[in-house]
Formats: sequence, C-alpha cells, structure tokens
Amino acid sequence: MCTERDENMGEAKRYIPPVGMRIVKTAIAVGLSVFLSGVRPDGMAIYSAIAAVICMQQSDAHSVKTGIARIVNTLIAGGFGLVVLLLMQEFEVLREEPFHAILLACFVVPVIYITVVLKRTDSTGMICIVFLAITFNQGNMPPLEFMYNRMLDTIIGILVSLLVNGLWVKRKRNTDVLFVTSFDGTLAAGDGKLTNFTRVNLNRLLEKKAAITIATNRTPSTLVPQLAGISFSLPFIVMNGAAVFDASKRTYPYQVPIPADTVQLLVNACAGEKAQCYRYAIEHNELHVYCVEPVNAYEEKHHEVVRRREHHSYVHGVQPEDADCLFLFFGGEPGHIEKLEQAIRALPCAQQLNIVRRDNMYHEGFANIEVTNRLASKETAVQWMMERYGFVDYIAFGQGQADVKLLAGAKRGYCMEGSVPEVRALHLPPAGSNSRDSVVKKISTLFYDGRLMEEEKAD
Repeated sequence: MCTERDENMGEAKRYIPPVGMRIVKTAIAVGLSVFLSGVRPDGMAIYSAIAAVICMQQSDAHSVKTGIARIVNTLIAGGFGLVVLLLMQEFEVLREEPFHAILLACFVVPVIYITVVLKRTDSTGMICIVFLAITFNQGNMPPLEFMYNRMLDTIIGILVSLLVNGLWVKRKRNTDVLFVTSFDGTLAAGDGKLTNFTRVNLNRLLEKKAAITIATNRTPSTLVPQLAGISFSLPFIVMNGAAVFDASKRTYPYQVPIPADTVQLLVNACAGEKAQCYRYAIEHNELHVYCVEPVNAYEEKHHEVVRRREHHSYVHGVQPEDADCLFLFFGGEPGHIEKLEQAIRALPCAQQLNIVRRDNMYHEGFANIEVTNRLASKETAVQWMMERYGFVDYIAFGQGQADVKLLAGAKRGYCMEGSVPEVRALHLPPAGSNSRDSVVKKISTLFYDGRLMEEEKAD
C-alpha cells in the first residue's frame, strides 16, 4: 500500500546529483594518461590529460569514432604547429612579443578555416588546443622532435580514453519495457514543473534508449512546454487517454472521440447550469479548442490563458453540431462544479463517458470536470503504443483516479504519496513523493535491473 509518508511533504528539496559513470571513466582515463606520459623521457603529461578529458564520451560507440577522428585532427594541428616552430627557429624575432602573439593569431585563422573546409567544425576546439600546445614551451628541443612528442602525448590521451570506454562493462538495460508515468502529482513537482534533477536524469535515461512516455490529463498545449529540453522519442498519452500526441510530427495517431450527439447532450446540460464547455476536437491533425463567452470568474481567467497557448487553435465560437470531440472541460467554483457533475451523471449517455472531477491545482478555490469517451483510458492508449512499438510490457506510476486502470494493468504499478483512495485500494508498492524525484529514480533502478529481464523471459 501507499503508506510511505514525508514529514516535509510539499516542500521542494535540493539534491546533489550523484557521481556519474562518465565522471568516473574520465578520472580513470586522466590518471592512466598522466602515468603513461609521465614515464616517457620527453613526455609532458598535461597534454595527455587534456586530450583524455576532451575525448571521453558518454557513448562507447561514439567514442571510438570520435577518437579516430581526433587522431586525424591531432595530425592536422601538428602540421600547422610544426610550420610555426620552423618559422620561429628561422626568425628569432618571432619568439618575442608582440611578434609571437601576432604570428599565432595569424595562424589561428587557417587552423580554424581548415576545419570548415574539411567539415570538422565540431573539432575546432580540439585542433586549436593541440596547435597552441605545440607552439608553446619548446625549450631547446628541435622543432620536429618537439612537435612529435606533443602529438604523441595527445594521442596517448586519446587512446587511453578509447581503451577505458572500450573495456568498460556495459550494464544491461531493459529497453523492451515501456515506462509510463502520470505527470501532475507523479513526475512533476508540486508546482507542476519538473525539477532539474528529474530533467537531467530523464535525458540520461533517454540517451541510453530507455522507453519512457507520459500519460496525462493535460493537453499538448500545457504538457509540451514543461518538457522543453528533454529528448523524448515516444509520443505522449494526453487528455486521459483520449489521444496520443506525437510531438515530433505534431500529429495524433490514436484518437477515441466522444460522438457528436453525445457532445450535444453535454453542451445542453452545461448550458442549463450556466457553465462554459471547452470542447477539444482534432480537425486536419490540429487540435482545436472551441468556447463561447466566459460566464464566471474562473472561466474568465481560463479564457485568457487558453487563447494564448501554443499546440492548438483557439476558436472563440460554437463548434459545428455534427462534430465529434475528444475532450470536454468545465471549470468553476467547487459547489457549482459539483452540481454540474450531478447533472452530467444524470444524463442517459453518462454510462458512455469517463467523468473526472478534481480541484484545480493552479487556481485555488476552483474545480474542474474532465469528460472523455468511456472507451478512452490511459491503459488502452498504452496497449496501443505497446503494439505499435513492440514493447513486451509496461511499468506505470500514478496517483489519480484516471490512473487506476493504468496501474492495475501494468507489469508493475507504483503509486505515489497522496494517491486517491481508488489507487490506494490497489495495494501497490509506493514509489515515494513527487517532491523527491522518486519516479525518475525508480525508473533508473528498474531500467538496469537484471531481475526484471529474467521475469520477462519467464513470462
């Protein structure tokens, strides 16, 4: 059961990120590079250490490709560096300031330009560092010998970083399991936003090919802005499962609308209760929001916010009577909304609908009603995604009324602190509190859990 309590629940906590594997590998590569260059008679370990740090990559496969490219870059930088050393040997005045500074500044131009010509602009920094390293601190060593030793130091750092990455034991990953999390009250903190800790670790998991999606009552216009900078590859389940939104293509490949005749019955019911019905419908793969004049304080606030949002077209008018809707939304004072809910549930079509009433988390003192087709749910949308993308099972996190079926149908379901009674009645293991980044931490653990793969094989 969800019995775990947080004495400081609701208070956002600051987390110190753990030491990641890339940091550990970089430290090992630097240590080995410094040692190997240090034992060479003419080695200068600082150049090996710098190369090891720059060359170290998070991805093993990318590191090999990058390492080879950077060896080539080192040769290019070495060539330019040798020319400068020979010029300084021939003309002693070039060793003195300001001529030395002018010489280097002039050569930086062709050094950078060659990276543009060879389409290696991502390596400009590395080439410039090696070039400048060769042109300083020559001492009494002949130019060719000095250039050779500095290039060798750099290549040692590159090769060591490749070796550390190549020999590092890869952790097994559960890439064929879909991780599904609700947003508000689950993945997001109390203010409806993701913490920096969650953002960083979501990107780390997604980079490692973790299959993660979000199932929410939100529409794309309120969800997508909160996910900016996070590299999700899978579409999102929106409007409590009434649709699936592919943010990269801006399309809705899965929809479960409310029939037009049922929509009209609901509109008539809310008109009798003097409540605005916000109708969300997809036309030509674009989400349209229809509404008329606001009739209460909440609707006036909501009206101004909705019409400025992106990812939908706001229509200040009446939707055609023969059009289906994906999602109906009502808002107002709790007492008024409660009466409206009773009116909707009294309709003959109520058995065909999912009706969810909740307190509004952004406007204190107001409540909402969300209505979708009875056949629409987060769980059925997840089943569609599993079939579409070939996942063997899914793991879910949630806390609200709309999460009950999702959690009940999961291979593993986890409830959050403060879950509604219907979720607590499922007697699921607790994930923790959304104020403590519990979901992303749990996904990280499960993604690398070898026992989970054994369970999949057994199933």
